[in-house]
Amino acid sequence: MQMQDYKRALYDFSTAIKIESKKVPNDNEKIAKYYMLAGQANQMLGQYEEALTHYEIAIRKKNSDGIFYYNRGLTYSTLQRFDDAKKDFNTALEKGNLGNQE
Repeated sequence: MQMQDYKRALYDFSTAIKIESKKVPNDNEKIAKYYMLAGQANQMLGQYEEALTHYEIAIRKKNSDGIFYYNRGLTYSTLQRFDDAKKDFNTALEKGNLGNQE
């Protein structure tokens, strides 16, 4: 993918988050997935702090999936925050659901 594609994807995920968040009751699982995908787009754009923020929100919305911790661990690793990365990778393994990215 090209940089513009990631920027467009980030915009689309942000829009999806806004739409889903307005629904009553909102679907935390779906919102968490959109936050994770936004984090991945941020990461591909080199926006690592923004990626961490999106992963944090995804984890707060639905912390039962290891894939959220795995992705945050990748960002920590990129930032050379290896202790944080190791913790997240271990949590990801404990929680499982690592192949659940669709």
